[in-house]
Amino acid sequence: MAASTMRAKGLVDAVAFEDELPAMLGTDRSARLVPWGQARRSLRLPYRWHSVGGRAVAVVQLVGAIVPGESRDLPVPVPPLGAHLAGHETVARAFRAAERDPAIKAIVFHVESGGGSAVASDMIWREVERVRRSKPVVVFMGNVAGSGGYYVACPSAHIVAGAATLTGSIGVVAGKISARALAERVGVRREVLQRGDTAAMFSAFTAFTEREWSTLRWWMQEIYARFTGRVAAGRGKPQAEVEALARGRVYTGRQALALGLVDEIGDFEAAVRRARALAGIPEAADVPVVTVRPPKLAAVPAATSGGGWLEALTHAARLLQEPALLVMGDDVEL
Repeated sequence: MAASTMRAKGLVDAVAFEDELPAMLGTDRSARLVPWGQARRSLRLPYRWHSVGGRAVAVVQLVGAIVPGESRDLPVPVPPLGAHLAGHETVARAFRAAERDPAIKAIVFHVESGGGSAVASDMIWREVERVRRSKPVVVFMGNVAGSGGYYVACPSAHIVAGAATLTGSIGVVAGKISARALAERVGVRREVLQRGDTAAMFSAFTAFTEREWSTLRWWMQEIYARFTGRVAAGRGKPQAEVEALARGRVYTGRQALALGLVDEIGDFEAAVRRARALAGIPEAADVPVVTVRPPKLAAVPAATSGGGWLEALTHAARLLQEPALLVMGDDVEL
């Protein structure tokens, strides 16, 4: 059930992003949210960069499929995810570390992703949209920044792409992996007991009912409308114009520039120059560029010998359990 529907039915009291919670929870004084471990001072201090002259440009990286939780590497690549997973919590902590540090005057957001989780993409979008109010955020697109990769880029102040960067893919896909026929072929019979008409909707051992297909289509339409709305607001375009560019169409960086989806064709250095200019840093000033790597909240155990594929497939299955994904396919025709 979508968050807006849950609120309308009285199942939740409000719908908000994490950064909005302090204002909602605070009464006579401002509230502040911190992890319990940090509150007990059992974690390392937040990342701090003290640059020469008190100024620096930060680089926040998003490389790989966008997933909920922490960033991590899979022991083996799994299509369509690849081997690197970009977790929304890790990326958000990097943005917040750069935001807190007074030495950081601008942020270059390096995006190298074909998309992923719709929910995680929306969480990262919120961080970019929020942080750019206090510090310029310039996106540098690598070889690919499509679907969820474009979703997180669109609220930035400026987007730099390579001429051959694959981007756009403003669309949403949905479905589930069905293992029922495979299980039956190997002699496995599994019965699914459910309470509620759609309780087993995303079970790998049931087929979609007509009601579930209807619910899934509604989910996709809601996420697609949100996606196109984010793009329209971020790029300053009418909704109808964005719709004409959307529906999963993929563009090269040069095509995207002509269509107004990116602002400049260039490399990483061009993105840094734009970030410096937006921050009011003189061109001749010697200002370092530093990559923000926030400490992990918890260590990720290494894969055991022989379990690589199992671990990788488990991560892939978890991502694909979402009702809808912002993922750009591997086979693209331009």
